[in-house]
Amino acid sequence: DYNPATLRVFSEPIEVFVLSESEHASYVQELMNDTIAKLEDAMRTEQQNLDENKRIEKDLKDPKKAAEAKDKLPEQQNKELDNNEEIKKLAKELKETFKEAAKNKSIETKTLKEMADAMKSMQEMADKDMPEIAGDLDQAQDKKNSEEKTKEDLKKAIEKQEKLLDKMKETAEKAEKAKETLEAGTFVNRLKQAATDEESIAQSIISDANDILGLHYGELDPVFKRLVQSLFLQQEQTTSDVRWIQEDLSFFHARTQKPEHKNILEKMKEAKITDILTAIEKEIELQRTGNAIRETMESAKKLRDWAKELEGSKEQADGGDGGGGGGGGGGSSEDKDFEFMLKVMR
Repeated sequence: DYNPATLRVFSEPIEVFVLSESEHASYVQELMNDTIAKLEDAMRTEQQNLDENKRIEKDLKDPKKAAEAKDKLPEQQNKELDNNEEIKKLAKELKETFKEAAKNKSIETKTLKEMADAMKSMQEMADKDMPEIAGDLDQAQDKKNSEEKTKEDLKKAIEKQEKLLDKMKETAEKAEKAKETLEAGTFVNRLKQAATDEESIAQSIISDANDILGLHYGELDPVFKRLVQSLFLQQEQTTSDVRWIQEDLSFFHARTQKPEHKNILEKMKEAKITDILTAIEKEIELQRTGNAIRETMESAKKLRDWAKELEGSKEQADGGDGGGGGGGGGGSSEDKDFEFMLKVMR
């Protein structure tokens, strides 16, 4: 902040990360992974609460244990309220993740719809289902209650908890499905990004080929030494990215067993793409510009072809609607309303 009458005052530095669409999609995927893990924890907690409530219900039928069992009800109510708070936080987190995902036009409308459905279910649990269970547990511990009324209120809470657990499982499945379709889509974007990176390296070599052709590294002008170093590091990063794509694709196929991913994985292995990309690093290092240009362009074409093949099989599986936030002429009125909402949000 500069005021002419005073000395300059500097704020703390702020670090800003600028992500490509594919990097941003991977970031959203990480957020989804975190949300699903927390939801599974909340499900386990709810199951434990339900088990304990069933033990209390059983003990209430035994005159010797009934008083002690009823004394446990306030603790059970508090546990339910605590878990309710966790679900509220998760619903808020998922809402923020959805808003983040909606910024990215490469993320499909189908994925966003699945995220929105999971978000809606989680909000219902937090605002309605869990408070009702806590309310029944509160009613059950009322000192004015007869034994029958206590048992009846506890039974209501247990029945609602069983329904809640089913709803939690359905919500987790919706969130997992959204994450899976998001992950499948990121492979297309990551392959396209790697192809673009390879093309960029080739174009950089072409534009400065005359100045580095036939020269040893030690003979280069300092400017072109830096260029060769930069290109080498870029190629090294692309090689690493493609290696991760292949590894992630392997794990993804192991989970989903989808033939299209197996097909691309086999093609990547057969082409020995990571070996070729590693060899290009050496070509750049030794200023073998002709080889480097040819091999980077060939690699870029392979990566782009695999991305198109995955994208095509994905569109076929989705019935021809493969747009990332686009939308065709078909679809239900609900889908069209959702498309319109996304456009307004963006």
